[in-house]
Amino acid sequence: MNRFDRIYQLNTLIKNACLPASKAILKNQLECSDSSIEHSIENLRDHLSAPLVYNKKLNGYHYAETGDRKYELPGLWFNAAELFALLASQQLLKDIQPGLLEDPIKPLTQKIQNLLRNTQLGHKNIEQRVKLIQQSSRNVDKTLFQKIISAIATRKKIQCTYHARGTDEISNRTLSLQRIVHYRDNWYLDAWCHKREALRTFSVEKIISGGVLTNDAIDIEQSILDAHFTSSLWHFFRSSRQNRHLRIH
Repeated sequence: MNRFDRIYQLNTLIKNACLPASKAILKNQLECSDSSIEHSIENLRDHLSAPLVYNKKLNGYHYAETGDRKYELPGLWFNAAELFALLASQQLLKDIQPGLLEDPIKPLTQKIQNLLRNTQLGHKNIEQRVKLIQQSSRNVDKTLFQKIISAIATRKKIQCTYHARGTDEISNRTLSLQRIVHYRDNWYLDAWCHKREALRTFSVEKIISGGVLTNDAIDIEQSILDAHFTSSLWHFFRSSRQNRHLRIH
């Protein structure tokens, strides 16, 4: 365990301990020598300004109370497992639809790689150790996808031209997007359709064009969304066995 990981683990142990943690307990948990523990305690207290105090009566270390705010390590700290999990998540996002999310997550990828390099964790090509294989994904317009994400994040309505798969109808829709769903390698939108005044699921790749409006989107309660769309998926599975299709607009 390198010194960054040791300080991170030491901070976590002290924060989560119900009673002051003795040096013996810390040494056992961190699997290191007395000198390493003492050096980490010194770094945590003197260089990272942790309110770390020693309780003689209970023979252990704990953080002094500093009001409602608990002490946090300055900056951004991750251990090796958390860094790899972030990098794996980034790789999964990139592999879901190559090129679709690459630009927005590129800065995050570079920061994670720098953290790995600076803390000497992992290999320079560690992101190649995660691979998500697609089966039958359909192409989605990159610019349109980013507009959709923006509308969901800012809770704005979108105006779009939609080509319905089942009826071959092309129509203009105003949608209050509730969430985006990645299902069977393709993207779908759970949304309130203001034209139909009902909840509907839309295939992103069937949206011909669209833009974000200034009007606020309406929000549907999560329990209602879950009940509606879980029911829709159940009907999809049942009907697919009978060679029928769930109506997805």
